[in-house]
Amino acid sequence: MPDVYQGVVGRQLRVPLRDSLGTTGLALEDFTIYAASEASWVADAEATLALILIEVDSENFPGYYELALTPVGEGLLYLSVAGTDTHHLAVQAAHEGVDLVGTVQAGAEGTYTVTVEDDGGSPVSGATVKIYSSGGTRLVARGTTNAAGQVAFGLPTGSYYVRVYVDGYDCTEVNPTEILVVADPTVDPVVLSAVPESPLAGGSVTLLGTCLGDTLADVDVLFDGEVVAASALAEGGTAVVASVPEAAGGPVSLQVRKPDPSNPGEYLVSNIVWVEIV
Repeated sequence: MPDVYQGVVGRQLRVPLRDSLGTTGLALEDFTIYAASEASWVADAEATLALILIEVDSENFPGYYELALTPVGEGLLYLSVAGTDTHHLAVQAAHEGVDLVGTVQAGAEGTYTVTVEDDGGSPVSGATVKIYSSGGTRLVARGTTNAAGQVAFGLPTGSYYVRVYVDGYDCTEVNPTEILVVADPTVDPVVLSAVPESPLAGGSVTLLGTCLGDTLADVDVLFDGEVVAASALAEGGTAVVASVPEAAGGPVSLQVRKPDPSNPGEYLVSNIVWVEIV
């Protein structure tokens, strides 16, 4: 049974295509695509369905593509997409789609929450939310809404596009699609990654993220809760460097903390990332 995606006549729908070999640089002509509506073949499927192949992010998600297509009529449409892998999928198209309302709570950098509700104001759980770069081709983050219809993302400064999917139906056209993330020094620091992932005991580790600190003197890195003063801080708080304790070893949790300007004597503490100290 192929995966079934809900589409709307005349609206572009995106469906995922994954290449098991992680092949990048593929184009539409590298695939053989057949489409059938009920018992009839769709002549010249590529042109009729306005097919577009989009390589989402060859650096972070090698072999991850999306096939954009536009259903031209109501009913069930079957597609077979043969390339390095063969994908079988179906699109159930109708003239009216589910009217979803998406909102983005733009509180501050690193704390963006996307809320998905139906037109009656009820939360929609299980919706897939994808955050793309401003060009729309690089997948930055993705998540699934909870029972409250919400999913939160930590995002660096910049502009992004938000796409919301429910059962494969792309709700982008009835949702805000562009957000602008601006820095706010009072927001919790967000750690996105550690470099290297396996630092040496007695060596150093760099934490990359957002709003990690304002001044070097105020920034600490926590190794399993042990406080180590940062030895370097990038302008804008996008990177923090700290020395790895000599006695540290094995899997260790890392966090960044900085003073909370709203609560003197208190700290804003980041999320946890893990490294393997060798």
